[in-house]
Amino acid sequence: MSACPNCGAAREASHRFCPNCGARLDAQRELKQVTVLLADLCGSTEQVVRTDAEGGQAYLDEALRLMSEAVNAYGGTQVQWRGDELLALFGAPVAQEDHALRACLAAIAMAEAMKAQSSAQAPMAVRIGIDSGEVIAGPGSGHLATSYRVDGAPVHLASRLEKLAPPASTYISGNTLQLLHGQLETRALGPFNLRGFDAPVDIHELVGSLQDSAAGPLARRRFLAPLVGRAQALADLMQLAEGVRRTGLRAV
Repeated sequence: MSACPNCGAAREASHRFCPNCGARLDAQRELKQVTVLLADLCGSTEQVVRTDAEGGQAYLDEALRLMSEAVNAYGGTQVQWRGDELLALFGAPVAQEDHALRACLAAIAMAEAMKAQSSAQAPMAVRIGIDSGEVIAGPGSGHLATSYRVDGAPVHLASRLEKLAPPASTYISGNTLQLLHGQLETRALGPFNLRGFDAPVDIHELVGSLQDSAAGPLARRRFLAPLVGRAQALADLMQLAEGVRRTGLRAV
């Protein structure tokens, strides 16, 4: 028995699809258009050090629960925990045409949940970085702690943005902003020179709240992500549509 990389449900080795969520289980690593979210719990070391062991564990458990719930609520996949830092993926292993929007909504939900739970004795806040683009994703190798692996520039850029962001804020790249189509409120911060990237990176901050902008855009799903590597398929569809138009036949 092993676990589904998408939902964590138990499955047999012979299963090609998860019996719980339907995700394909025998897929190889492949190119995917996704949005990567990296979230770091701010000040956790200081909080754990100034409390006893049980209090520190309770604090971390609550913070990690809030982070996980925000990702799960918008269909994201928790790929890896690095101490008190979460790497989450939207758009794979389950394809989502609105993966950028989902990731940003999860970030807003995470920040709001932390703010609501925070207190003077146990302050909670996360800094978040988000980038969208092409990655190689698929089952992880046996020596990895996670059963799903993602590699590509968006992982590294999201990490740079997360480290640049102040506590209780979310920085997104211009790549992600383009996929939002104005559905969420942002504030332009300008181009930044980031280590490892040849060209300046356009950075924006997510502003606003779930009450202002979250419920409607995700439910409407009006905007589709661009198709990648489907030129021949689109050409075939256009040829078929033109044939139907010329002959006057109704498409079935």
